[in-house]
Amino acid sequence: MHLAAYGVAPQDRDPLAMQRVNVDLGAAIVRAAAGCGAAVVSAGSCAEYAQPDEPKRLSEQAPLEHEKLYGSSKAAGGLLALGTAAALGVPMRHLRLFNVYGPGEAPHRLIPSLVAQRGSGRRVSLSAGSQIRDFIHVDDATAGIAIAGRRLQAGTIRGSKALNLCTGVGTTVRDLATLAAEACGVALDNLGFGDLPMRADEIPYLVGDPDEMAFDLDWRATYGPAAGVKATVET
Repeated sequence: MHLAAYGVAPQDRDPLAMQRVNVDLGAAIVRAAAGCGAAVVSAGSCAEYAQPDEPKRLSEQAPLEHEKLYGSSKAAGGLLALGTAAALGVPMRHLRLFNVYGPGEAPHRLIPSLVAQRGSGRRVSLSAGSQIRDFIHVDDATAGIAIAGRRLQAGTIRGSKALNLCTGVGTTVRDLATLAAEACGVALDNLGFGDLPMRADEIPYLVGDPDEMAFDLDWRATYGPAAGVKATVET
């Protein structure tokens, strides 16, 4: 199980570190797996996809990122690892995780920042929240990773391929913030939508197509946004 990545934090933008971790390491792990007869599951990212021309769910055949440093490095690393696995006969799944949330998130992320304001009565500064994302609860993300590993190990699935690890459901950031505020008792009047500018490179719509994953892993994510947010806040 290869979960390492560099560049998730916005300040981590050293190109050489990004190449070593996001590009070179995956192929090195595949080579090590070939030496001991292991299968490989690697965690990719929805950032590997280029911004879609229209709001439609992204399949695994959608164009990959080639301009943004983090996304392009993850895409390059996934392709290199998959190519190495195919050449060496290593069973592998490269799972492109969409927007994972849940217990263990960094404090600056959306839901933890709202939970931290519970009972304070202070306004929470947010963007307009119009961007649509495919939010997947961490329990579903880890379940998908584990199932891929078990099926590869058992020989139920073979070869090497990339899969979206996603729900296929698009939710606006505004709706997710509203669900989180309601779950943790933050007054909706304190949600400062529009107080912060949208990032210049913000992608308006980024939702995955889970059908290939569902066929390959015989599994789908179970948490919807409301249930996932409730479970997160109550943890």
